[in-house]
Amino acid sequence: MGTSRARDLPDAASGGGATTPLSTPDLGIRETTGPAGNIRASRTAWAVLVLVIGAVAVGARAYLLRYARLTGEGTYDDGVHFAGSLALVMGRLPYRDFLFLHPPMILLALAPFAGLAQVTSEGFAFSAARVAWMLLGAFNAIAVARLLRPLGLLSAVVGGLAYALYFPAAYAESTTMLEGLANTFLLASLLLLTRGRSRARLVWAGVLLGLVPAVKIWGILLVLIVLGWVWARRGVRPFLAVLLAAAGSCAAVLVPFFAVAPEQMWKMVVAAQLGRPDVTNQPIEARVWEMLGLSGAPPSAPLAWAVATVAVVVAALALWRARAFELTWLAVALLLATVGMLLVTPSFYTHYPAVMAVPFAVTMGSMVTLAPSRGRRLRWAGALALLPVVIAWGMAQDLHDAQSYTGQDIRFTALAGAVDVPGCVTSDDPGPLIELNIFGRNLRRGCPLWIDLTGHYYTDDIGAGLSRPKNPVFQRSAMGYLSGGEVAIVGRQPPLYYLSAANRRIVRGWPVLATSGFYQARRVS
Repeated sequence: MGTSRARDLPDAASGGGATTPLSTPDLGIRETTGPAGNIRASRTAWAVLVLVIGAVAVGARAYLLRYARLTGEGTYDDGVHFAGSLALVMGRLPYRDFLFLHPPMILLALAPFAGLAQVTSEGFAFSAARVAWMLLGAFNAIAVARLLRPLGLLSAVVGGLAYALYFPAAYAESTTMLEGLANTFLLASLLLLTRGRSRARLVWAGVLLGLVPAVKIWGILLVLIVLGWVWARRGVRPFLAVLLAAAGSCAAVLVPFFAVAPEQMWKMVVAAQLGRPDVTNQPIEARVWEMLGLSGAPPSAPLAWAVATVAVVVAALALWRARAFELTWLAVALLLATVGMLLVTPSFYTHYPAVMAVPFAVTMGSMVTLAPSRGRRLRWAGALALLPVVIAWGMAQDLHDAQSYTGQDIRFTALAGAVDVPGCVTSDDPGPLIELNIFGRNLRRGCPLWIDLTGHYYTDDIGAGLSRPKNPVFQRSAMGYLSGGEVAIVGRQPPLYYLSAANRRIVRGWPVLATSGFYQARRVS
């Protein structure tokens, strides 16, 4: 793969530079040939870069599962997504037949693996899906590098590795979470938008862009910003082509499910999200710390704000120095929008900042153009740009082990004998049901279909503001489900946190049949 003809970025010293048009028109993408980045990516260098970035991305994501491996406890949400896809493949529909709090694209994307479970085992298919999501993470990191390649090889390295090592992205893509899939659709769309002006490219870019909010509803914000960027760069007709294609693909995913259960889908996907209470009680500086890729609580609030200030300054300087690179403008716009959204959203979890991974990484790659004009000093600047990313990632990995579900050595095999019963098995986490290969068995036996027990809280008395233990509607629902089987598996941490004190006493009175880590199989009595 050779490098294309390109235009120089403006020289910081001279204030400008001679430019020549791109051989293939695009959205202002330029490859540096002057003093701001005199580095050419040969075919061999680019191939090595792709392999290295892909390997680092997969390695970072696999690292997060090094104890649980591929068959242990996940993040809870990953099990919800896979269980929902299993139910869909087995003839149940989300919203109508079971609660699902997100658009259905993730269920469709996981359907091939859910189908694989029908001929192998649920645990094996879930493991295969986790591997596929790690590969999605590798694609995403490589795609970021490809978007930055016009700025030179060093920018591509910085941006690609920034995505590969950004902790929220690595966390979300270590298993079947929403954010990695949404980022894949966004990046694939941007790759098409920045590689030509043909109508076919615009349409396909729009199709992929429309799938972003079909994964997670807040993707609407990203779509609007990208559409505005296309309008500003291309004009009305290309904008309309992308808009109509995006609307069509999004509708193709959502409308069939909405037609079957309009009221339930609206309540779960829209009303429940807008009415979410703040259940994390996290100070703003803690959110900022995690958005910077640093897991865990910040050592101090002033330190968190100081690091955030540095990040804002770097983003502003990157935008100014790489102002001729149109993608940097889009990246900063997306970054500001996603940061603002994450600061005001009622709930906040470790994987949420993965939504800003793409603009974060592109901004990091653009930062290399801040370097002086000498090649040696440019390489030093690139090294300094990479250093905080690597340090942040390393710190986050160590902190993650003590806090994350993915660090637990729990494979549920000790529970196998206890769940070998003729009746139904309930669980406060769908993960054990999947790994023990009994989720489908429950469905075939006509057992209640609850893939997200604690998620029912968001649809029970929306806006009431009551915590789970104090919400009588949720308490009746949760206990009705858990006590509706012959055996109940409980293990969500902290233990039974979602139940009232009275209901915790009831569940703890059920005899323990088997234990795996902090998961217990109890005989319902």
